[in-house]
Amino acid sequence: MKKICLLIFLLAFFAQPVLSSDVQEVGQLIRENVDKVLKIVRTSDLGKEDKKKQVMDVVNRIFNLPLMAKLTLGQTHWTNLNEQQRAEFTDLFIKQMQGIYLNQLELAVDATVSFEEPVQEEKKVYMLTRAATKDEPIKILYKLYKSSDKWRVYDVEIQDVSIVKSYGLQYNQILKEGSSADLIRKLKEKIVQNESESSK
Repeated sequence: MKKICLLIFLLAFFAQPVLSSDVQEVGQLIRENVDKVLKIVRTSDLGKEDKKKQVMDVVNRIFNLPLMAKLTLGQTHWTNLNEQQRAEFTDLFIKQMQGIYLNQLELAVDATVSFEEPVQEEKKVYMLTRAATKDEPIKILYKLYKSSDKWRVYDVEIQDVSIVKSYGLQYNQILKEGSSADLIRKLKEKIVQNESESSK
């Protein structure tokens, strides 16, 4: 029964039809919020911690990080966790994603971002952006679904690599070789590592 309920939930967020106005809304949403993040990281009179806080306010408004946590584990592993383990995993996943994102902010200072028109695929909308940096151009694809009355990001592909799939593979390998306690421990270690790198 739990598996059926989870499957219904995972399918439910694709259940609403996509309209042309929705595609335009997604385009505006991504443009506005990418511009907001770039403006924050380029503001010279803001301290590092203030920049991080303001950037995460933007990210949390458009990303559904709890859903991304659930999708990375997949139906089987998610169902096997109890409520406490799900809550702890979700919290750690969000902290890990936030840490990774914030550690990359310096790359955005000099980046020039271009936007392609959003593309509808069934009940989802994808929007490709390209960030020109000093090192190399970076292709970033945002994947969105409509939750209630607003669009939320449920996955991001960076250079054609899906965050949900790549982290899902890592977590699946840990769970195949160990236990949920091992996964939680490794996540905590990774967060400490990210925080150490961020403080340098």
